[in-house]
Amino acid sequence: MNPGEKWPPEESSAEVDFVSESERSESETQELPAEFIDLIANSSLVPAICSYLRNDSVLDMSRHIPLYVCVLRCARALHSLRSRRLAPALRPLPRLLALMSRTTNSYATKLRMSKKNIFGKMTYSQRFSTSSNSELSEEDEGLAALIADIQATSALMWAGEGEEEGGAGGSIPRAPAAATREARYIDLMRTMQFETFEMITECAESGFRFSVPYHFEGTVRAAGERAHPTRMKRLAQEAATLATSLPLSYSSSVFVRTDTDRLDVMKYPAVPMLINLETTGRHSVRFNPNLYNDGKVCLSVLNTWHGRPEEKWNAHTSSFLQVLVSIQSLILVPEPYFNEPGYERSRGTRVGSAASLEYNSNIYQACARWAMLDHLRNPEPCFKELRLYVVLASVTVDVYPQVIQTHFWMKRNEIMRHYVKLQEELAKLPVPPGLEDLDEPFTLPAAPAAPASAPAPASAPAPAPPTNEEIDHDMEKIVSQVLD
Repeated sequence: MNPGEKWPPEESSAEVDFVSESERSESETQELPAEFIDLIANSSLVPAICSYLRNDSVLDMSRHIPLYVCVLRCARALHSLRSRRLAPALRPLPRLLALMSRTTNSYATKLRMSKKNIFGKMTYSQRFSTSSNSELSEEDEGLAALIADIQATSALMWAGEGEEEGGAGGSIPRAPAAATREARYIDLMRTMQFETFEMITECAESGFRFSVPYHFEGTVRAAGERAHPTRMKRLAQEAATLATSLPLSYSSSVFVRTDTDRLDVMKYPAVPMLINLETTGRHSVRFNPNLYNDGKVCLSVLNTWHGRPEEKWNAHTSSFLQVLVSIQSLILVPEPYFNEPGYERSRGTRVGSAASLEYNSNIYQACARWAMLDHLRNPEPCFKELRLYVVLASVTVDVYPQVIQTHFWMKRNEIMRHYVKLQEELAKLPVPPGLEDLDEPFTLPAAPAAPASAPAPASAPAPAPPTNEEIDHDMEKIVSQVLD
């Protein structure tokens, strides 16, 4: 496979000197029979390679290093053919490799090792030589070599595409201004999904202090400094995976912040992580049968709920991402009433549907008050501001969007439509016996009227009526009136 390949690149420089396609002589181009190219094009080889390259789990890569070395080698071999017949199938490879490179770079950063710290000034050949990499333990040398292989292969692919590795290959293309609201949401919020925040700062009195409220601070102080290297590597692998794998859609997304330096605060994977729900209405609301008003999160994978053995926490295969996805898909569901043990049997019945509707009516109000308004007014510091670099007309501008505020601003009209549906459902409720005298038309409060302005001069033309897009309801005031 690709017998003429000189890999890893020679030691002529720290960077790889890639020869452009136009500089190659015809004698260096490998010609293969057209039948062979057709065989590859019609096979599942390229889709299989793309499938492996979509994997963004450093933990999985570290467990299958020989496989990924072969996948990268095969990708380079197909790339070297420069076949027009294969070009459409191979088009996703540069982007997939760029994302994989970003993931592995994030892993190295989480271990507080930049490229220079991992590889020093070693050449690519030395990076692949397990005997010369004395900075890393034997079990890490294969992963370090794989990281270098991924980076070099990504650079090779982008050089073949006539693009710089640090240009389009390092970022996700932004959705055009004419894109749908859903596409614009995903494009913008992706940049805010996973970031670090200085949650722990040094303190002369106690050694360190938390700059944000932290429920398990006492546990952290009692554990002391126990940053075992093996656990740190596992945490770094998972943090790198979270950076590119968090669920993101217009209907449901996950945003995560970790401390800039102290990954060791997370005490798993030997045991499941400790999770506390902060949104409890000051311990007054139980939003879900699995979410208690004292902050407890009831879930099999956390070993806080009895379940089948395969649902329990596994120190070797379970991950933080698995926990987040489980909370998103199993707990935060449209009809949480049926999460209560035994209530699932009433799903689809008249009694069960009525009980679920009543349950949701109460949750709607508490959700608006505590999960929406409270977070809009008092956002957590780590989700309040994010340093984001935007390049406009070759000028780099620092902007500081608020994650929570941006989310609600983009979905404000949809949120209000949900409350119109809530109004319709509440209007269907029968009048309880003995309260007939309190029955009155049930309507949603109108949007606050704009302050009166001075009358316009008689000669001034009448303003055009606002379009639907120009009407911006003040969600906070309307929902406050609903709650009142």
